[in-house]
Amino acid sequence: MWPADGSAPVELTRSGAAGLYDYSQVRDIDAAGNVVGYDWTGPWQGRTPWTWSAPYAGAGTAASLPAGTTGATLEAVGPHSGVAVGTALAPGAAEWDYDTHQALYRDASGTARLLPPLAGDRTAEAYAVTDTSRAGGTALDTNGVAHAVVWRHADRVAR
Repeated sequence: MWPADGSAPVELTRSGAAGLYDYSQVRDIDAAGNVVGYDWTGPWQGRTPWTWSAPYAGAGTAASLPAGTTGATLEAVGPHSGVAVGTALAPGAAEWDYDTHQALYRDASGTARLLPPLAGDRTAEAYAVTDTSRAGGTALDTNGVAHAVVWRHADRVAR
């Protein structure tokens, strides 16, 4: 983080799982400066959803996973509400297996749930969210064709 006063930049604290491939990635920042993203621990290891709270004095924290999933990212956070969206992996799925991605919705209390896909267990991913419970992303239909999608009441349809 580069402070506005011109002082030296400050690194956001990583998850602590330092390794050759480990890194944390920032994906979005809300109006209060709170950050969402994920921590990646290397090939075949998965991703942990991660948050950092302004003013970034302490370490970031792992966010909860939706029930039954093995890893996830947080891709966007509402400007004022604290809700966030991202993508989770199905149980036992490898991160490179694209047809196992599931869109997630994380409410302001921190509970993460899955958003419904367009078809069966096909991939759905969420990349944008509003304070009025709309989430946007991509989902595959029954033929495997990707479509832009909006979940209009994400808080109600997430399971």
